[in-house]
Amino acid sequence: MPETNRYPEYEKHQRTIRALKQDLAALILERHELEFHARKNIEAEYMHKIGSLEYKAFELNCKVLRLKRKYELVSAAVKSRELIEVSHIDAQLVAEFNTRNEKLSEAIGRMKEALEHRFSANMLSEEEAEMRQLYAVLLKKLHPDLHPVQNEKTAKLFSAAIEAYRNADLSALRAICVSVEDRKELMDTPVGSMDHLLHTEDQLQDMIGTLQRDIRAIKNTYPCNQKELLEDEERLRERVNAVINRITEYRNTCEDLEKRLAKLLGKSVWIR
Repeated sequence: MPETNRYPEYEKHQRTIRALKQDLAALILERHELEFHARKNIEAEYMHKIGSLEYKAFELNCKVLRLKRKYELVSAAVKSRELIEVSHIDAQLVAEFNTRNEKLSEAIGRMKEALEHRFSANMLSEEEAEMRQLYAVLLKKLHPDLHPVQNEKTAKLFSAAIEAYRNADLSALRAICVSVEDRKELMDTPVGSMDHLLHTEDQLQDMIGTLQRDIRAIKNTYPCNQKELLEDEERLRERVNAVINRITEYRNTCEDLEKRLAKLLGKSVWIR
């Protein structure tokens, strides 16, 4: 006699598995939304509102450190009456600050990319909603965690769906949905022995736990961890003002160091 008839608990575990698969599908969608779109959108907004100022402060801080170091090198040369080779000093500074220069270049590159994303992201909210809805359907029909037994065609369709969602390609998502229209949903009744159902439950719960941890990690790291700041106008204004004050301080320090350096070089006759 089938286990569905022999054990009242059997159907209960089938329902549990269906519910777990729904939860898993929702979490997969949430993680992909965070990875492919939310992070870019939050970072673009952050760069627009404060990030560009922070990079300017970082750039000026690097300049302050270089000027301080240059002043130290020139002062030492003046005291020892050595010939001051300005070009050699500048080359030494480039070598000493190479790592900082690389970090600055990378930071500027990220800033430009994020701002370009902000100004190019012109998708209508209706299209965003449709794209998310279509992708949710495709996840339920194609994701290997929900359908362990897959053929090559299904795997290719799923890869195409991920790529289309990553690139916000609504037309491609529509086309893929049409091609899998007749495919069964993930709500198929799970079958097998009781041991098989219990094992499936454990697997699904493990995958759900992993996804939940992944999602928390994404939300707690940059740029997603700046979302609350961006939504709090008072905190944001305080942060912006603090960065502007740092920029002003760095600029004043740069001006002072440049004047002191020019004065020091002007006094020395040992210069080339």
